[in-house]
Amino acid sequence: MPNLVVLFHQIVVEELTGLPQLNMNTVDVTGKANLWKSADRATSLDLTGGVPKNFGGPLDGQTNKHVGVGLSHNF
Repeated sequence: MPNLVVLFHQIVVEELTGLPQLNMNTVDVTGKANLWKSADRATSLDLTGGVPKNFGGPLDGQTNKHVGVGLSHNF
């Protein structure tokens, strides 16, 4: 499991968005890690996750977490 955490740290993307009408800003940190790839590289299994945090406005201080698993195949 520690290797997965290190992999997420290497591909973290930070995004800052704002809604001036609500005096609200959101910082979103997301990551994606490949868990498995087939020998021909056509099929892959990925783990994704993220944590957005709101500052200001009606959702001030709210933090959400999301995790997902994706299976893709290229024809």
